[in-house]
Amino acid sequence: MRRALAAAVVAGAVLSLQAAQSPDDVSRAAWQQVDLASGRVLDASLADRLAVPAAPGSFMKLPALIAALASRVITPDTRITCTGETTVAGQIVRCSHPPVRHALRPEEALALSCNVYFATVGERLSRARLDGVLASLGLPPTPARAPMPLVATGLRATPTPPVALLTALSRIVRDDRVGSLDTAERRVVIDGLRGSAVYGTSGAFAMRGVEALAKTGTADAPGGGEQGLVVAVWPAASPTRGIVLLAQGAAGMDAADLAARIASGATAARAPSAPSAPSAPSAPSAPSAPVLRVGYAKPGGGYDVRTFALEDYVARVLAGEAAARSPAAALEALAITARTFAVANRGRHQRDGFDLCPLTHCQVLREPDAAGRAAVAATAGQVLTWEDAPAQVFYTASCGGTSERPSDVWAGSQDPPYLRIHHDSACKREPHWASEIPGPDLDRVLRAAGFRGRGLRDVRRQSHTPSGRVRDLHLVGLAPDAISAQDFRNLVGRSLGWQLIKSTNFTVRRTGSGFYFEGHGFGHGVGLCVLGSVGRAEHGDSAKKILDSYFPGLKIRTFATGSAPITRNAPAASIAPVAPAAPAAPAAPVAPVASVAPNPPAYSLVLPPTAEADRAAILGVIDRALADVTRAAGRSTPADLRVVFHPSAASFQRETGESWWSAARTRGSRIDLLPPDVLRDRGTFDATVRHEIAHAVTGPVLDGRPMWVQEGAAMHFAGEPPPQSLVEADGSIRRVTCPSDLDLRQPASAAMARQAYGLAAACFERALAGTGDWTRVK
Repeated sequence: MRRALAAAVVAGAVLSLQAAQSPDDVSRAAWQQVDLASGRVLDASLADRLAVPAAPGSFMKLPALIAALASRVITPDTRITCTGETTVAGQIVRCSHPPVRHALRPEEALALSCNVYFATVGERLSRARLDGVLASLGLPPTPARAPMPLVATGLRATPTPPVALLTALSRIVRDDRVGSLDTAERRVVIDGLRGSAVYGTSGAFAMRGVEALAKTGTADAPGGGEQGLVVAVWPAASPTRGIVLLAQGAAGMDAADLAARIASGATAARAPSAPSAPSAPSAPSAPSAPVLRVGYAKPGGGYDVRTFALEDYVARVLAGEAAARSPAAALEALAITARTFAVANRGRHQRDGFDLCPLTHCQVLREPDAAGRAAVAATAGQVLTWEDAPAQVFYTASCGGTSERPSDVWAGSQDPPYLRIHHDSACKREPHWASEIPGPDLDRVLRAAGFRGRGLRDVRRQSHTPSGRVRDLHLVGLAPDAISAQDFRNLVGRSLGWQLIKSTNFTVRRTGSGFYFEGHGFGHGVGLCVLGSVGRAEHGDSAKKILDSYFPGLKIRTFATGSAPITRNAPAASIAPVAPAAPAAPAAPVAPVASVAPNPPAYSLVLPPTAEADRAAILGVIDRALADVTRAAGRSTPADLRVVFHPSAASFQRETGESWWSAARTRGSRIDLLPPDVLRDRGTFDATVRHEIAHAVTGPVLDGRPMWVQEGAAMHFAGEPPPQSLVEADGSIRRVTCPSDLDLRQPASAAMARQAYGLAAACFERALAGTGDWTRVK
């Protein structure tokens, strides 16, 4: 095990990323991919195994959740603290997810597959109620004498053909009547399935760019061992495809990784569907409609550039960005806003060879539905203009009752008169949210970001923006003692999860164990409020009236389908809306890259969806590190080198088992790293990449030697000298006691880890000076 030491964080939200599987692993798994509308099998392997009853494992948590909500055993607001383990009928039931410091909501419990939560629910759940839900899904009843807590967790369940589980999942997500749930209850179920595919046990789907609803299961296999199961449907907003996969000798997360590979390959290979919307209203004719080039990141690097007609593109944005069941007027208002953003920012990714990306960095794209197509047809060619050019516009999931101006979100942005602060009663100050963050966790996050001091004693609001949001916070007990609310929200979001601080419109107070935050809204709050537009449409406002409310002074102009509106260039900081699904602030590129190598890299790079826009820059950092290290070491690039950036600190910690202060781990030819944004925030991106590249290059030679040799070599080739305190006046290295393997593998604290790594560097440099050959250092 090798670690790059950096100021990392302890994460409270979990996103799993399984190690890459070989093609043989896929071939040994039984799987089937189907078209959900027709039930037609699109592709399959060993599908006959999926008709044989198998233990569903934690999939049972899904019908248990539906039954518990329907019978009011729990509500959407029921929180249960996960203690890590519980005892049921003399059997110890443990959770496999990392410790979570806050009490779990039901959707989080489903996403994380929390056994303690569902065992607790099972104690209160009626067997008859759960059997009724199972029957409605076409699944067999529960084992008659099995304790309900074990049934609800999936530890005791009736064997079921896996294909039936995919049919059941399809019914749950496509039929609003399943379980007779109200809107809020159904949202819990869907959010839990979405969370599973983003930060939970099925997180491999998000890692591979597939926006899915998914659930995994792990159970004992016949004859011994384990078998992993996953069922998933996608795209999440309006599923059209589904997959079920069963893998012997694997866990549910392994199955999810294999299924995500298959799903992402099918998605990448599928050609974009032709637009089915009616033709645009009559306007001066042109040879063809304007088009946009959208770059989809390929799993192995590079981009799959697809061309969409503008109106088809807008329909896809509505599927990705609009609130569920939006009225027609709200969809039309968002269509005009999204179209305006597209034409005003065409060429934003010009250096990568396309116009826009399909991620939150630009606008999220999904398969369009009939309502979105209709809204696009009703507004075809319409854009918002300012001074006769497309305006720079934004939209947010929910403004929380008051909009924000751009400069208070993105420093240096302009504040045009049509983006002024205004109160929005239609938003109804929703969503109202609250969360408690343990004091030690928050202190650790801030220290990882560079804050120092005796310890965080209090967090106080220091100043406000004109909209009433928090501008700056006072950190009592740390130095420096102030941080902007936007930076604070980003640090907490990237480290502990975005669900904790949803906006900067909050209050904070000290509790006995930490800090209690309570606020309104979701996202940055600039421009059109998606939730507010829905409220206005429900009260009878037209699309034009909605847009006049959010963008006063802008005019709607209709361009002919073959003409391209004039695009006004704008500063990059002012053209990045945050999508409702992921309220992350715009991120700067990792490092400038003069050009992209014409040949594909001799390694594979895996990035979280939120970092795909920086792929070219990250490739440049890795390429430079490989060139420098291989040249200095006299070695070639390792075969099958795989560089994996995790989507969250929790994912990295869970996958590698590393301590919170670790930033990366190299094992063989695979490098696991914290998210790019986390490394950038700490100013250690380049250094961490170089350190791990050095491990990968030197590892085949130094494997089996003391850890101080391996770490010292990595630091040498990464350009990390020993601490100055260990260097004599003449430049020679002081004689020191070399750290043991235990000192480096299991340091008691970050400070002791830094000391051990410094000693390793000194020992290696002293030995190298004596031998002159790094391969002979022992």
